[in-house]
Amino acid sequence: MSQCYHAELKESVSRVVRGEDSVSYPIELTEILPAEEMVALLRDQLEKNGWSANGEDQTIWVTTGSGGEKLTIDLSEMELTATIESEREVISEATVHTSAESRKQARRLAVQQLKEETQALGDQIEDSGTKELQKEVTEQLANSELDRQRTMHELLQQVYAESLKRKAGQLGDIMEITELTGEDGNYELTIRIEQ
Repeated sequence: MSQCYHAELKESVSRVVRGEDSVSYPIELTEILPAEEMVALLRDQLEKNGWSANGEDQTIWVTTGSGGEKLTIDLSEMELTATIESEREVISEATVHTSAESRKQARRLAVQQLKEETQALGDQIEDSGTKELQKEVTEQLANSELDRQRTMHELLQQVYAESLKRKAGQLGDIMEITELTGEDGNYELTIRIEQ
């Protein structure tokens, strides 16, 4: 009667999964002043609000949004892009049990099965981990949508206020400027000029 030998092998399987999502919005500036001046005013407001120029030509400006997304304004394309990238390591364990008539054969079978199992498990955790992380990244980007809109609204409001002040100065001597922001967040600018 032959004896049966058992082998059990375990191995940790890890994969680094990545998720990324982005959304872009056009930036439309009403030309109160010539287009070049309006873009220059926007550039000034970006700098005042803590955005960083990416390059010497100062056409690309970046900051981090409230949801951790990277915000990029391209002044040559007049476009805002919000991007979130994330990665994480997913770890799981593969275990195989084999039986054979010799220790050597049981171990060889276990090694072969473990190799197949770790490959399949690696593919599985990479696929499911990527899908899960992608879903999280997309939700994170969607959840910060209102803050992005508010940020752009405030930037454009500052640009328009400054452009109106400059335009008023071209029309005559400025006598008085009054700026108010109500409790409801509405902004009011009153400029009195003498012609």
